[in-house]
Amino acid sequence: MGYGVFKSTNAGASWSISNSGMGNRTVGKLIIDPNNASTLLAACNGGIYRSTNAGASWSQVFSGGFFKDIIFKPDNPNVVYATKDGLLYRSLNNGQTWTALTNGLPTTAVSRAVIEVNALDPKLVYFWIANGSVHKGFYLSRDSGTTFRTQSTTPNIHDYSTTGSGTGGQAWYDMDMVSDPTSAAIIYCGGVNIFKSSDTGKTWTIAGYWVNQIHADQHELGADPITKRIFAANDGGLYASRNKGTPWVPLKSG
Repeated sequence: MGYGVFKSTNAGASWSISNSGMGNRTVGKLIIDPNNASTLLAACNGGIYRSTNAGASWSQVFSGGFFKDIIFKPDNPNVVYATKDGLLYRSLNNGQTWTALTNGLPTTAVSRAVIEVNALDPKLVYFWIANGSVHKGFYLSRDSGTTFRTQSTTPNIHDYSTTGSGTGGQAWYDMDMVSDPTSAAIIYCGGVNIFKSSDTGKTWTIAGYWVNQIHADQHELGADPITKRIFAANDGGLYASRNKGTPWVPLKSG
């Protein structure tokens, strides 16, 4: 059971529940408007919640489902993308109202999906969908989500192997992606392993193998815009890449 949002006003030394209007929700992801720190959006079980007073109170702006990922368009926070059950939605008014994006995308709900955008090309939107525990498809929009094209449906980049040739995976548990801060064409997808594409998701190679390169089960991938390093938070702790996603160096054990 979740408890909604917690807030600290002393740099993390202490925390208090800040979920008025939201209640005991499980929050998949929380984002803050880069142009207005008082505006927050929370992707939750049961919908999307929005606050305009730094989390003091929340209003539900989308009901139903379990939203696990939400992200602002890098050059315009009025545009927001969110996903539930493998379906994609977009807001053009800072998260107040939402519409489904279906042009070029599957329209049947599956298990899970994640979204990525890149500041080097703000109109580009990556959408990675899992069906059950395994890979369903990787999709790309070049017009801020209006239309999508299928980049690839194989290999199974949720698989335990280095090639994605098997039928394994656990997307329900570990799934995230990040694009490279030096090139919008480079994308890293984390499940059990980390797979990398250098051509906007058309082809894939292993970038972090759970046996001897990085700990298994990637829950969060991120990029540092200053150092250009890629970070992976997994069941073994926090890892960072030295150069272009490889090799991986443990920073803190879990």
